[in-house]
Amino acid sequence: MAINKCISKWACLFVWTLAAVGCQQEEIAPAESEEMAEVDFSVAMKDAVWDTETDYIPMTSRADGTGYFNFSLVCGELVIYRNLGDDMFQVEKVLSTLESHSLSVENGTSLSLEDFGFTETSVVLREGDYVATLMLNGPVRIPTLKAGNIVGKAESVIGDLNDFMYNTPVRDLYYAAVPFKVKKSQSLSGNQNTDTEKILFEPERYAAPIRLILESEHTILSMQNRASIECSVESEGIPQGLDLMGNLGGKSSVKVSRTVTLPFKWNNATSVRFLPDYMDENPTSVFVPVDEGEGCTVTLYISKIVHQFASITVNAKVPVSVKRGYITNVILKLSESETLTYTVEDEDIKSVAGEWESDFPQVPFEYIEYNIKR
Repeated sequence: MAINKCISKWACLFVWTLAAVGCQQEEIAPAESEEMAEVDFSVAMKDAVWDTETDYIPMTSRADGTGYFNFSLVCGELVIYRNLGDDMFQVEKVLSTLESHSLSVENGTSLSLEDFGFTETSVVLREGDYVATLMLNGPVRIPTLKAGNIVGKAESVIGDLNDFMYNTPVRDLYYAAVPFKVKKSQSLSGNQNTDTEKILFEPERYAAPIRLILESEHTILSMQNRASIECSVESEGIPQGLDLMGNLGGKSSVKVSRTVTLPFKWNNATSVRFLPDYMDENPTSVFVPVDEGEGCTVTLYISKIVHQFASITVNAKVPVSVKRGYITNVILKLSESETLTYTVEDEDIKSVAGEWESDFPQVPFEYIEYNIKR
């Protein structure tokens, strides 16, 4: 497994700041007389949950250190809840990782929690009914989520949708919930995905990325190394939350501000383009929670393009259709006269993809959001 660890300068947050970077935990101390059992956790990323709508087969680990990684993690959270009945749960233990990792992931390959930056891969629990949840690239709720907290099943694990989609480092959202039972015999039952004393998480992807590609004919902008786009995201089809068991909530109208940073500058013979790069500490795409199979229509209102020396006021309304598990590409074109136009046509996307693959044949176009080693 090729893993590149890059200590991030920031932690994945909603609206609070964490005091420490690394792996943290909270747990409830058991009574000495209680039966205990050790539970081991592993992860299998299934069904090509990474960003691609093409037939590209993800690369395995690259011994020569070249190429790309197809999955990037910016934060992770594992929470073990004790089932109290009546759809109420008590937080038993919380583990989190705040290290950035880039991985080469294959379909169905079982990975250790260590591969995702967790320093613990197993826990010791009292007998009882439990639910273990794993959230990757979502909001880290420590220190607000503590052992002993009582939560309801319907409480959203991603919090308020406006906070989730606002200007935070959240890139994408993967989530899995696994119920299991610890018995006096120190064995587990009730989960078809596990062997004895083992829990396998198979995270599902709950978001759809909208990837902005800025093409510039503007002289001053074209001289910059990066650009940012200020926009708002509006839709009536975005689910409003994600409950403890992984069910998306009801839909209502939402309009959320978002700033997208495009830190990867690509010069070629025909144009200057700015693209996202997952290695950057700022949000580099728009990620929208979407129901599986349904998709929804999202409208982007682009208001400003910002570079090192100035901001350019623009006015563009961009309706796009998004679908879970697929990238929606939007090409924005800024003219010398500061007029912004856009295209989402397949023919235009394929033209840009063809130029990319000519310049960077080792990296499929659909993976550029994640990690180009350089």
